[in-house]
Amino acid sequence: MVDRTLTDICFEDTIIFHEAGPGFQFRVELYSSSAVEDFSPGALGPRRSSRLGGSVGRSSGKKIRAAFESVAVCGANVGAGSVSPPLSPDLSTLGPKFNLLAHATLTLEHVQEGFKTHDLSLAATEDDPFWLPLYGSMCYRLVAQPLCMIQPIISGQLKYKLGEDLNCWGNGFSVLRGQNLLCYQSQEDMESEDKPFLEIPITQDTVVCVSERDPDLCQTVNIITWHQGEEVTFMLTPPSPEDTQRWTEAIRQHIYNLSRWKQCCHHLMKIETQGSKKAIPARQGSLYHEIVTPSAPGEGHVIPDLSVEICALLSSYYKER
Repeated sequence: MVDRTLTDICFEDTIIFHEAGPGFQFRVELYSSSAVEDFSPGALGPRRSSRLGGSVGRSSGKKIRAAFESVAVCGANVGAGSVSPPLSPDLSTLGPKFNLLAHATLTLEHVQEGFKTHDLSLAATEDDPFWLPLYGSMCYRLVAQPLCMIQPIISGQLKYKLGEDLNCWGNGFSVLRGQNLLCYQSQEDMESEDKPFLEIPITQDTVVCVSERDPDLCQTVNIITWHQGEEVTFMLTPPSPEDTQRWTEAIRQHIYNLSRWKQCCHHLMKIETQGSKKAIPARQGSLYHEIVTPSAPGEGHVIPDLSVEICALLSSYYKER
């Protein structure tokens, strides 16, 4: 329930969508319904702390009770073999009717690590009976964890060229995950989470090509990428031609997926669940006090990236009260 004593509408639960693709559209819709018939201050006063069941006007309550009582009477008077009379069409319209008040659509370009504000598109006016005076913006944190950043893409045995000598090669077990091709001495080292002896950066700008060192030998996978600000070429040799094709296709597909998710693959974003959230003290007042009121050094936390427009709207609202 929302009345004129409230200035913030907060949804603190974390909502996770497990099958979203990079072309997703997250549409936020805000609906409202008038729960009281008299909006004068006197009528609102005693109902501000009431539950929904106690917020229906007296005349509406009488109509609802009368309708249900008449249905009960009709049902009690129906004899065996009789057909129940059809319900009154008015019964289908009982209860609160919610109307679209405002909406906003978020896409991949709105994903970022911190909090941000977004304008709401109003779908109602002050003349509508369900109208609520909105500031016109919402504050949100939208993050994404693409599967290509958290799940292993491909793994197996590979040979690596060591140093500048083309005849100097080493064997190891590799796994492609996130923005790196991690190379270990053995599969046991990977499973025990030991530090890899070689990390090959795989980014949206990485180029993969295949070349043959010798007709009698397996093909070599060349990975051209950026390492510490310089262009570097890493040479890998899978055990068989089939493995070469499998690794090449997997790395190219992985690079394509990184490019589709754009800024979501610059680093792994954190999704806070209910279990990982720290206890937050109860807010004193509204979001206005956390945004506008300056806090002393070391006290509190000012929410970043909130627009100047929101602060100005909140400030003007409290000055008018």
